[in-house]
Amino acid sequence: MANPKMWLKRVLIPLWTIQLIVLAVFFVLACIVLSYASATSDSSYYYDYSDAYAAAGGVVLALSGFCIVLTLVEVGLLAARRLGPIFQLISACIKTLIWIIWFLLNCVASAGVGSSSALDIVLSLIIALCAIGQVIYGGIIMHRVRRGFFSMQGSASELQQYSSKVAVAQGV
Repeated sequence: MANPKMWLKRVLIPLWTIQLIVLAVFFVLACIVLSYASATSDSSYYYDYSDAYAAAGGVVLALSGFCIVLTLVEVGLLAARRLGPIFQLISACIKTLIWIIWFLLNCVASAGVGSSSALDIVLSLIIALCAIGQVIYGGIIMHRVRRGFFSMQGSASELQQYSSKVAVAQGV
């Protein structure tokens, strides 16, 4: 069971909020792209891009849906006071990997063919930065857990004595 005092809500909640808003925008845009692709699949044009739109929309829909579920699981675990640092760090690393790859693919697509929109690049950058922020915060918490900072059970005066001993030992 995780120590509920280890998580700062002022750090996690803004990151999750921004991430969920942008993921919801991605999810809605992917649904719009999929509906457009299904509506134009009957066209008899020589250059029919509806299959490419459907594939891209499906990938974005799957990635954003997966990340929405993962973020909501983190929020639920924090609300139940069961969010552990290992789960939070692993889920943040997974989301970071997904959205950094997506951002890099968008940059390559816009540089080469020019098919990626600026909105897609900006939204994927925002999600990637939020995920990187979660990885950094999760790494800090994991480091503190490994050092034994959160295993201290006792009163505030004991914690103050422990902090002063650590400061003296570090030469601060």
